Amino acid sequence: MRPRAGIVGAPPRGEAAGLIAEALAVARGLPGVDPARDRLEELARRLDDDRFRLGVVGQFKRGKSTLLNALVGEALMPTSVLPATAVATTVAGGSSYGLDIVHRDGRVERRAVADGAALGTELARLVTEAGNPGNVLGLAQVDARVPSGLLGEGVVLVDTPGIGSTHRHNTDAARAALSTCDAVLVVFSTDLPIGEGEVAYLDEIRAVTPTTLVVMTKADLAVGDDLELLVHFLRGRLAEASPDAAAPDVWVVSARDAIAAKSHGDADALSRSGLASLERHLVEVLARDKGALLVAAVVGKAARSVVALRSTIALRYVALGLTREELDRRTTVFKDAVDALAERRKWARDLLSGDHRRAVAALDRACDALHVEASGSLHAALERASLPATTPEAGEGRLASAVSAFFTGARAGLVARAEADVASAVEAQRSRRDEIVREIAGAAEVIMGIERRTEVQPEGGPPLREPYWVASGHTDTMGSLTVDGIARLLPRRLRHARARRRLRAGLDAAIVRNLSSLQWAVRQWLEDAFRQWASKIEDEIENEIRVVDAALSYARERNALTASGIDEEREALASATATLESLELAMINLGRRLR
Repeated sequence: MRPRAGIVGAPPRGEAAGLIAEALAVARGLPGVDPARDRLEELARRLDDDRFRLGVVGQFKRGKSTLLNALVGEALMPTSVLPATAVATTVAGGSSYGLDIVHRDGRVERRAVADGAALGTELARLVTEAGNPGNVLGLAQVDARVPSGLLGEGVVLVDTPGIGSTHRHNTDAARAALSTCDAVLVVFSTDLPIGEGEVAYLDEIRAVTPTTLVVMTKADLAVGDDLELLVHFLRGRLAEASPDAAAPDVWVVSARDAIAAKSHGDADALSRSGLASLERHLVEVLARDKGALLVAAVVGKAARSVVALRSTIALRYVALGLTREELDRRTTVFKDAVDALAERRKWARDLLSGDHRRAVAALDRACDALHVEASGSLHAALERASLPATTPEAGEGRLASAVSAFFTGARAGLVARAEADVASAVEAQRSRRDEIVREIAGAAEVIMGIERRTEVQPEGGPPLREPYWVASGHTDTMGSLTVDGIARLLPRRLRHARARRRLRAGLDAAIVRNLSSLQWAVRQWLEDAFRQWASKIEDEIENEIRVVDAALSYARERNALTASGIDEEREALASATATLESLELAMINLGRRLR
């Protein structure tokens, strides 16, 4: 089978659609290649949809949701300290405000909302841990529709959860969202140090989505010459991290000022915020290159799927050429090779379990130290609190605010440490996984006499919710301090002493409640993270084994055919391979032309 005549020379979109259609025709004619077929069908739908997906990616608290709101022109996405769930969230243009809520079971709720404020309230209920803790609503995706000039150009903004600040890996939901994007805005900010993981993460983004723009937000927080120095430093770090890549432009923006300027219709203020320049660039690029960028992104992903499909067909082709005796012998050899790796796999699992235990122990030590710190800091705050005789509740209120502020900061520190521990363990386990997969692929290459190539999926690990407090959040109540009848009969000094004693006892209880709740939540997150990562990595190893086993099983099933029947089947596989080789080359060349 050869690509249809007339594809080359057609408009890029038509050429890409034809190439993917040819690859799909091959995949649909083969049993047992569902992952490659499903991936190609998804890419065909994206091309047909003709919507350019612009992702917004950044470390937690960089201000990416505020930037997204500034681009849309109103506050839609939640921007508080509350973490987001691992629910994909997009914003597209529409004639009115609305929501499409996609459930994991396939149900879709289509809702109209009155205005942007109502839409923002609904999004906070659906995509934050406060409104939808642990994604208890069972949502797969939330798509918002808004009347917007930028989005009217056929652009879909893709909001992603914050990536980790202390390691190379981003959150899993962000990886999944990235795999669907045609271009990405990578967000840094002036108020937080630039982490090694953030800079290194740019290379991962470019591997999946070559079109990237770098934005420095919170320009309004920089003082004097600091902003220029920060931008210069960022450019230098990016150049050091990717010496072979072209130096990226850095767009400097105050998203907060931009939102205020748009709400007041102040064009001068919008220009000073830096957003107007970024929007002009986006509109110019999208007007000129949107179609080309979309097609380039899609055909690049399609080419990787074709490579994996071609490798699977090659295994089957070789297996079909074996006699039954030789097939059985090679099956036994491959099984022995896999069995020989069993001890290595167990060793790798044990190492990951050890990392898990060490992460939990580190959490326990951190919480012990945090208990001492909380007691010292908050009891000092209690001593500083003024406590009028008739209104001890005033002192309670001030102390409650101190408790809230302390544990909000404590949560961020514990979560960052837990994420770093998981990231370090997963990095090491992935290296061990890669070694094992290479040995399995190497065994297949020796046994079958061909190169084994697989498709590297960018989606990352399983979706995990961020840790959150039990119930609705931290507890800052000190218990009832109402002045009872007996206390009213006491002198003022004794009333104060009595209230302080009760407040100290209430403070100690609040510290224990908050710390226990936070420790439990982070421990559960660690349990989920290590368990699910262990399962995913094992599945990836098993998948490599299954591909080879499937080829051998396929050949055994066909072994009952006559010699002429086997020859015909091998000819069909050879034809499919030739078609896929041609399609892969055409896809690569098309992507290069468009970039």
